[in-house]
Amino acid sequence: MRSPLAFVVVAGPMALLMVTMLALNRRDGRRDALRATIGVALRELGLRGMIAIHVRAGVWGGGCVTLDMRLCAHPEVWQAIDCVRPVLPTGVTLRVVATSPCRAQLPPPLHRAIVEVL
Repeated sequence: MRSPLAFVVVAGPMALLMVTMLALNRRDGRRDALRATIGVALRELGLRGMIAIHVRAGVWGGGCVTLDMRLCAHPEVWQAIDCVRPVLPTGVTLRVVATSPCRAQLPPPLHRAIVEVL
């Protein structure tokens, strides 16, 4: 009776640690794959050095992609949104950070797509 109990006491924490490490490894793999997919999609636009990409992936799914496009013009922002939106998996949200000389000059559809206007 002591032998199975001892095995559970010793193997239980090790199994929990192993499951946690596997879940984090899976999350990192999804994050890297998502970053590569977005990089390929944006490479065609020719905006290298003008867009910063930040990708967050959840342990059990979902995530968020943030495009920092403060150096881009208004048409380039729309091109990037149109290019990235179709390649995003289900459950991943897209956030865009952009600048504008005046908030009133942005058309209404752009306000729904851009999270932060500086």
